[in-house]
Amino acid sequence: MLDEKPPATHVTFQISETIRTLERQKELVARGASKTLDSRHLASPVDGLSRAADLVAVEADGDVSWQWADYFTIADAMRLAAIECGVRVRWGGGWFIINDANDLHEAQAAYIARKQARKQKPFLDGPHFELPKDLYP
Repeated sequence: MLDEKPPATHVTFQISETIRTLERQKELVARGASKTLDSRHLASPVDGLSRAADLVAVEADGDVSWQWADYFTIADAMRLAAIECGVRVRWGGGWFIINDANDLHEAQAAYIARKQARKQKPFLDGPHFELPKDLYP
């Protein structure tokens, strides 16, 4: 068990998407909302289940919030739950294992710096959480 308690989340959130068809994934890649056709949202050949979920912050009026502060709050709660449950989780907010990050902002900044050093554009997907492929086929 954790010594620290999950933060009091003032952010309401919901699952917006889990399993996707290949057709849906192709649409998202074409729009630039995803970068791969090998998404963890696609059904696993092992059991037909998705290994990813998108969690979106929801405002009081029911609209989706795209404020990064909300996604850091959700990711921190997910990080603490992942540690407590012993499940490794990768976050699209910086494409790192959140269990290992003491500071999500620093981990995201390190990801951005690595991409920029390689002259690549960072791809930040705050709502996206996935089980790493090397651990969860």
